[in-house]
Amino acid sequence: MKRMLKSTSLFGFALLAVVALAAPIGSRAQDATPESVASTSSGGTITVNGRGTITIEPDSASIVVGVDVSGETLVETRELAADRMTAVLETVEAAGIPTEQVQTVNYSINVINEWDDQGRLKGVSGYQVSNQVQIRTTDLEGLGGLIDSLVESGANTIYSINFFA
Repeated sequence: MKRMLKSTSLFGFALLAVVALAAPIGSRAQDATPESVASTSSGGTITVNGRGTITIEPDSASIVVGVDVSGETLVETRELAADRMTAVLETVEAAGIPTEQVQTVNYSINVINEWDDQGRLKGVSGYQVSNQVQIRTTDLEGLGGLIDSLVESGANTIYSINFFA
């Protein structure tokens, strides 16, 4: 038993000596920044490169749909846009999508100006109202049918469809 203990101690001492001799004199591991490692003439440099790719099936989607309406008066145009968006939101509700998963992402009103041949403003010829909502769903198999239903109910713009996992 003493002989085994003595040989183990001798092996441990030899290993410690090899490690100590292999380390550069005066190197400080705690101060080893990329600059100090690269400029150390007595030490080595370890470079590691890696690349990974992971592919997973999406389990949810986000779609931005909306209505763009033009008209002669602002009141008429806003009312028409509101009616169409109400029909779109009713379609979303009928599809079983909770209201927490629907958010307005844009509402804008633009004046449509009319210009003469010399580039001078003749006056206002109408208005354009745009209203877009973002809809999140986990029913990926029903997404195509949802888009069809949204278009049938009055949505005339689809800006993006994004998939998430």
